[in-house]
Amino acid sequence: KVLASKTVQSLVEGLLREGTPGSKQQLTEVQKGLEMELIREKAKRLLVDACKGVFKRFGFEVSQEGQAELIEALREHEHDDTVYIVATNIEMALQIPAGGWFGLTQLRKGMEVAVNELGPNELLGKTSALERFHNGKWQLRFGDQVTFMAPEQLDL
Repeated sequence: KVLASKTVQSLVEGLLREGTPGSKQQLTEVQKGLEMELIREKAKRLLVDACKGVFKRFGFEVSQEGQAELIEALREHEHDDTVYIVATNIEMALQIPAGGWFGLTQLRKGMEVAVNELGPNELLGKTSALERFHNGKWQLRFGDQVTFMAPEQLDL
C-alpha cells in the first residue's frame, strides 16, 4: 500500500527519470556508476521514509541502519514464499530487478536449475527441478539419484 501511494510513486518516477540513460549527455562508465550509486542512495532513503510505519511496527529503527537490520531479518526467512513475494513486489514497485535490493535468493521450489562448476563434476551442466529446501541445501533428483546441493552450486 505504502509503495503504491501517489506520493511514493511520484518520487519513484523522479528516481527513474534521473536514471534514464537518454536524460544525460554522454557519461563515462565511472560517471554512470557514480550516478547510479547516488540514485540507489536516494532510493534507500525513499524506502526508509515510505515505510516508517512498517519499521516501527516490527521494532526496527527508522533509519538506514534499521533498513539493514530489516533486510537481514528478511534474509533469515527468504525461503518463506510470503516473504519472498512481498520483498519481490517491493523491488518491482521500485523498478529494481528481483533480488536486486533485498538480495533474496531467486531459487524457489519447482524451478529448473543447472549444476554449475561448484557442484559435483559428474553432475556439471545437468538440470533438475528444485524439490525442497532442507538444512541449507536443495533436494534435486537426477534419474533415480536424489541428492542435496548448496544454492551456490546451482544456476537458474
